[in-house]
Amino acid sequence: MATALALAVAVQLLLQHSNVDYRVGPFKHVLALNEGHRFHHLKWAGIGDVNFGLFTLIWDHVLGTYSYDPQRRFTTDDLGMAAKPHYPTPTWPS
Repeated sequence: MATALALAVAVQLLLQHSNVDYRVGPFKHVLALNEGHRFHHLKWAGIGDVNFGLFTLIWDHVLGTYSYDPQRRFTTDDLGMAAKPHYPTPTWPS
């Protein structure tokens, strides 16, 4: 059972953080997939502190931490941590 859960979490994290433009229609408001989860990674405090769900966004709706803007287009400059603009740093010399 623990192995199945670990596999499910690993697959979900890959789906959430993939840089692939896939759409799930109206389920984007319920399932914690990349289309909605990207708002969690906006680098500005207070704006990116949303959409915490691992598998669903239900608790985000209940607790008021859900955010989604269909007009929002993301660039690499929008994502990350504003207080650490060069994070992460490479571990291997390039």
